[in-house]
Amino acid sequence: MVNCIIILSFIFEVVTLTLIEKKMWGTLYTPLNVLMLPFAAVALFSIAFVEVNSFYPFCYDSLLLWEIGLLVFFVPSALIRFLMPNDVDFSCLNIKNDLNIRSFTMILLSILILYGLYILKSAREMQSAASVGSDEFADKTSMFGPWAHVFVIVIALEIFCFQFINRKRWWLIFGILLCVLYGVIAQVKGWVLIPIFAGIFVNVFSNKLKLNFKKISSVCLLGAGFFFLSYYLSLVVSKDEQMSDKVFFFIFRNFTHYLTSGVLGLSMDMGRGILEPYNPDYLYTPFVNIYNLMTGNQMSTGVSPYYLMTTWPGLLTNIRSFMGTIYIYGGPFWGSLTILLFSSIAYSIRAFRIARQSSLLLPLDAWFCAILFMGWFDYYFALLKPYEILLFLWLLPYFFGKKVVSSDKKVKDNDLQR
Repeated sequence: MVNCIIILSFIFEVVTLTLIEKKMWGTLYTPLNVLMLPFAAVALFSIAFVEVNSFYPFCYDSLLLWEIGLLVFFVPSALIRFLMPNDVDFSCLNIKNDLNIRSFTMILLSILILYGLYILKSAREMQSAASVGSDEFADKTSMFGPWAHVFVIVIALEIFCFQFINRKRWWLIFGILLCVLYGVIAQVKGWVLIPIFAGIFVNVFSNKLKLNFKKISSVCLLGAGFFFLSYYLSLVVSKDEQMSDKVFFFIFRNFTHYLTSGVLGLSMDMGRGILEPYNPDYLYTPFVNIYNLMTGNQMSTGVSPYYLMTTWPGLLTNIRSFMGTIYIYGGPFWGSLTILLFSSIAYSIRAFRIARQSSLLLPLDAWFCAILFMGWFDYYFALLKPYEILLFLWLLPYFFGKKVVSSDKKVKDNDLQR
């Protein structure tokens, strides 16, 4: 009975906050909503999944934690919207994406060719084409060392390709596909999906794309497809396995585990009394590492070493979702401050983007929302990549952009095709 009340209260809060956010900001796609709605869907699926398969009992306190966290996240949204003029016309959010296409093309081709040649060189050094798709190959080409930072630029350029593509620039689709291929080779599913989500948000925010149930379903299927492709590379190509029902079930089982691991990881962790020690520094690992680098202290990876088996034997997870990770390491005080901080940043970017109608802020807004969109999975801000990509999304337009264009009135549909 208590569990049913918790579920109903969670659903009521999600629906209520969704409607309030849409009323305040004139759109369904606010930072809170893109964090909250995917988590709600995955959480409800995970609860049903546990009940059907008789896995570790779901801890409903984890839903209460998210309820509190979402209310805290809502506070900066309400305050920032209160400080904005009441007559903001949210219907005039069409932004012309003006750029020097020649400069952008030169930068895009240079980075993609350079990174592609390094991938080929690495494959040759590992003496086997089958090494492509393996964890070792991903570590060498995109996870560690200076080339990991080049991979960050690739991700930023992928988002710009989504922003600038139109009928006349149709060839940018090849740039997107090549960037996605590099992400698949990296063997980290999040770094394949998050840039795609950011690219979708870029087009949604500029009113070039209208989402509906069919399109959202297609995006979900596309995400599942990339997951299967990633495992196909690591099993069939890298390890020379034969595609069979056994391999298909293995991939399906890992996909289900991946989808539920953040929600169920938090549930099991709270059910067992929380295994991780209190450590607010973990939430700001990239900045702590800057200090560690300057003082010669040991660097932190920003990856939790605490694994739990939430589903089938042998499948472990060290992630606890966005709110879960923040609370586990930060506790009530630092956890609340961290939620307020990132909510304030997200809504400040949104407010400035609306006020200035700036194409410079469009990819920043989209990227931040894409990171929050994956909140059902984990707290990504303990890693350096989100901040690096945010920095490049801010800096790169100065190399290929023309004068930033503002619009005080709606842009006609044919203008958007320029």
